[in-house]
Amino acid sequence: MKRVLITYATREGQTEKVANRIRELLSTAGANVTLINATDALKRQDLDLDSFDLLVFGASIHAGSLEKEIVRFIERHAQQIAARDRSFFLVLLSAAAEDPEMREKWLGEVHEKFDGQVAVRFADLEMVAGALAYTKYAFPVRWLMKRIAKQAGHSTDTSRDHEFTNWDQVTRYAQRLLREQAEPEAETE
Repeated sequence: MKRVLITYATREGQTEKVANRIRELLSTAGANVTLINATDALKRQDLDLDSFDLLVFGASIHAGSLEKEIVRFIERHAQQIAARDRSFFLVLLSAAAEDPEMREKWLGEVHEKFDGQVAVRFADLEMVAGALAYTKYAFPVRWLMKRIAKQAGHSTDTSRDHEFTNWDQVTRYAQRLLREQAEPEAETE
């Protein structure tokens, strides 16, 4: 049974929803999954990353920056993380842009910013559309997100939240994680 650690950081809760869905999918497939918020992980002294077969990280990106908790966690454990199989999923509104050219441009920019913020290289980076949590934003953020949403072709109705997560993509990502973990074992038999 594969042991998987999913460590995530979230602001409005969408990354946590995605992390929970990945945990459910991996657990249902037989993996032993530990799910932990990066804020809690930073406080734990007993977390042994070497006891996991796969490390999965998740965060959102706001104004070009990852949540500081996930960045700190990766910095603190960079050597252990670099020695393990690992993957990262980013939850961001850019992945939901209607215009394919704009989406590719934005995702390319995000990938560059991501690489510059984490202390470990992640060859496996999945970008998942997030949500517009208008009701959870402070006024200045709501105003900014409304402008970005308009540019991306999304709703500017700030009276409610709008979810863009493609749950089929999340399922395919979890399945891919399982397949990639199974391949090395199959090769040694």
